[in-house]
Amino acid sequence: MTKSKFSPGPPPQSLARTFEVTGDDVKYTLKGINDRGKPTLVQFTAKYDGKDYPVTGSPDYDAISLRRVDAVEGQAVNDVMVFDKH
Repeated sequence: MTKSKFSPGPPPQSLARTFEVTGDDVKYTLKGINDRGKPTLVQFTAKYDGKDYPVTGSPDYDAISLRRVDAVEGQAVNDVMVFDKH
């Protein structure tokens, strides 16, 4: 966390991201402790099909869409930002 940059700050006290792939499903879990010492848990299960899937636990967005860019790269889109290359 010390090498990461957070804008706006301050950074969370801890943060762990887990991706589990089962068949076509991608399950994402983000667990951590925010900067005020409160636990956080954000989760979704989605497919790389461009459709919206519900996100739970996020104060910033309630759905996410995944799509394949090529055989190796993917893209995630929500109401707030686009995440590339994962």
